[in-house]
Amino acid sequence: MALALTGGTVVATGVAAEEPPPPLVMADAGLDLRGTGDASAVVPVRGFVGAEAVVPAVTALVAPEEGAEAVATLQNPTWEGFPLTFVVLEQQGEWSHVRLLMRPNNSTGWVRTAELRTYEVANRVVIERAARRLTVYRGDSDEVLFATDAGVGAGRTPTPLGEFWIDIVNPLDGTGVYGWGQLSVSGFSEVLMTFGGGIGQIAIHGTNNPSSVGDDVSNGCIRLRNDDIARVATLVGVGTPVSVVA
Repeated sequence: MALALTGGTVVATGVAAEEPPPPLVMADAGLDLRGTGDASAVVPVRGFVGAEAVVPAVTALVAPEEGAEAVATLQNPTWEGFPLTFVVLEQQGEWSHVRLLMRPNNSTGWVRTAELRTYEVANRVVIERAARRLTVYRGDSDEVLFATDAGVGAGRTPTPLGEFWIDIVNPLDGTGVYGWGQLSVSGFSEVLMTFGGGIGQIAIHGTNNPSSVGDDVSNGCIRLRNDDIARVATLVGVGTPVSVVA
């Protein structure tokens, strides 16, 4: 999925379609955007830490020390108008090592912990590209909460491999090309630098063509049947780690 700003309105693109993509809005369907929306998924296993910026811009450094070289300065909110988020990998004193929403994929940097609001994330998602399969695991355990087949990127526009996270939850009305809606993923296509006026960012999304699920069909996104993505959305939220493996 790519996110494009058109006439002052944020829209999501990235799936070839006859019709224009729907407006991108913050989730408002009883979902918890930070961590899990399913109370049964909260268990005493080691989870993960998500973070949201609480300042207008965050500068990431190559090392946890003042004066270190800057990796990038990221604006908050993002250019789509949504909160800037991260996954926290570790903390050292006043610094947090985080994954960054930027190219190249898998970029990391050190940011000031005081510039973040951190929160616990219960579950994780693994996408197996060759097997065309998506699995939600409980915390860092091997317990499977949900698994289903998935559509992935076509040969010329493959789904990128790497360690990402869900940065926007966007349920829709279920009737358009994205079906149930989208779970924006922090990864970027390594082939399409732009797409449909957007930045080439991918997503897990529904579809109005369920027969395409289970094949290499997309521009890099992960495509699920509408019932399946609706179930996934009860188990994940903003900050949920997403691993895309070969």
